Amino acid sequence: MIIVTACLAAGCVSTIVGSMDKAREKGPLATFTSGRPPETVAGCIAPAWSAIQHNLDSYEAIAQPRSAGGYTVKTLRLPDAADVFARGGSTVIEYYNVATNPDEKWPRQRIAAIRSCL
Repeated sequence: MIIVTACLAAGCVSTIVGSMDKAREKGPLATFTSGRPPETVAGCIAPAWSAIQHNLDSYEAIAQPRSAGGYTVKTLRLPDAADVFARGGSTVIEYYNVATNPDEKWPRQRIAAIRSCL
């Protein structure tokens, strides 16, 4: 509880939000398409991301509705997200991360989880 309070007081949440804004400005790190409905894909990605271990810890991921339609899957403590939405009869998944290389460890794990849900 003390760590969470200290983190909030120090601006950790705003740092993650700011990082995601920068990641979105750069564009998606990876883009995928699927024939499955957006709600099915987003509903698969969130638990797949939650199951990924980071330094013996896992980070909960959630799927939330987007104002533009579809869903955004995001982790609660890491600066990455996937927008999942319908376009032209397919579902598009745009993965955003502050990393610039999809072969880095964390993006690579997130991308593998996305691919398992296509």
